[in-house]
Amino acid sequence: MSIIVIPCRAKTEKLSKHPLALLHGIPHICWTLRSSLKCSSEISIAYDDDVIAETVTKYANWIGNKGHYEMVKTKKYNTDSDQANELITMIDSSYNYKHVITIPSNIPVFPSNLPSMLIEQLKNDVNIEVSTVMTNITDMEIKNTNVVKVVVDNFDEYVGKCVFFSQQPISPSFRHINIYAYDRDYLEWNSEIKPTYLEKLYQMEQMRMITNYAHINGILVDDDFICINEKDDINKFEKLIKKDD
Repeated sequence: MSIIVIPCRAKTEKLSKHPLALLHGIPHICWTLRSSLKCSSEISIAYDDDVIAETVTKYANWIGNKGHYEMVKTKKYNTDSDQANELITMIDSSYNYKHVITIPSNIPVFPSNLPSMLIEQLKNDVNIEVSTVMTNITDMEIKNTNVVKVVVDNFDEYVGKCVFFSQQPISPSFRHINIYAYDRDYLEWNSEIKPTYLEKLYQMEQMRMITNYAHINGILVDDDFICINEKDDINKFEKLIKKDD
């Protein structure tokens, strides 16, 4: 079995990435939860401040009741993976969930088949500990330090092994989308390790995995993801919603 975990931390460096920041009048976390409910019946929100749970409850009618989700309060963490690991340890002592998907609240919409694609990577090769998402990157995105780039090795059609992540311009590379599927054992092991020097230097949790030689597979998808990392991303999302309306 697998579960989607949406990590939510009240303290973020950028207001635009805050789980309670409004997108088209609705908080980030509510958009992400509604999208998650379209692709899984096993969803948990990990939150560290009661205001997050209160907000989700307030918007319950807008989110809809298709599917089940629960909200679990955790300690305060700096990374999605550490927060997700605490949640899964709390709710699943019987070890029913073998795979854990983390979807941050700054990704409001995504393809409904994406979680299953990531899980399939883990099931097809026991050597793969983590799978993640990447898209083709534009020249402008390569120069943008708010966009995380991923360098892959042994790229074959749409899959490659991730060997490096960077916010600085680097080419050839793909645009990294911060959605992960973890082997449960690896997630637990990774969370027991202290943050590495590169992780703390670049403020990127991926660097802990890379430093400790994790096998991370990146899946290339065609969809044009909107990740809310800066104010321009909010404007892009508003235009997308108005177009769909």
